[in-house]
Amino acid sequence: MDFAAAAAAYRKAHATDQTETHAIALFTALHRSGDLDGAIRFLQGWVNSGNSGLTPAHKALAAGLLALERYDQARQVFQNLQALGADDPLVLAGLARMEIRSGDMASAKAHAERAYAVAPTDAATLDAMGWLLVHSDDSSAGLRLLREAHDRDSTAQRVRYHIAVALHQLGRKSEARRELEHVLSDLRPFDGRTDAQALLKRL
Repeated sequence: MDFAAAAAAYRKAHATDQTETHAIALFTALHRSGDLDGAIRFLQGWVNSGNSGLTPAHKALAAGLLALERYDQARQVFQNLQALGADDPLVLAGLARMEIRSGDMASAKAHAERAYAVAPTDAATLDAMGWLLVHSDDSSAGLRLLREAHDRDSTAQRVRYHIAVALHQLGRKSEARRELEHVLSDLRPFDGRTDAQALLKRL
């Protein structure tokens, strides 16, 4: 699909009918065309222009910010979603991953377990729970959940990076290296790419 052409078409549609559906479609087309920075600038403007109650737009924005590793901005969007009453498993899972990154393991555990209770078969919640276990010295159990997350969403680069970390902690370094080489061969940004590059250098 020609995502650049799609983005032009969605931009035209959004100019005449500024709905959330058109906004998210334009964001997605820009992202898939390789212009994630432009996609975020557009959607950030859309959210800040008074459309603050649009939860799907917030979630798309948070996902884009995470992919660019803009963690402070992503955290603010997630917190805004919670303030809107969004007890959404994707939001909870996102918060859990960010809290693991910051070392707030108690909050990470609470959010990951809540996400898993609400949506135990969702790839994002499986990833959050698996990642929590990897950071709680239970990499074997974490790896099982991360493998399941990958089975449910094989396109998530973040999940394959998490799998590589679990394999590394289990002493399976050659497998970890293969996972990292695979995920980093895709040049798209993702949450954890910088960490993945650093780990590959150490292996």
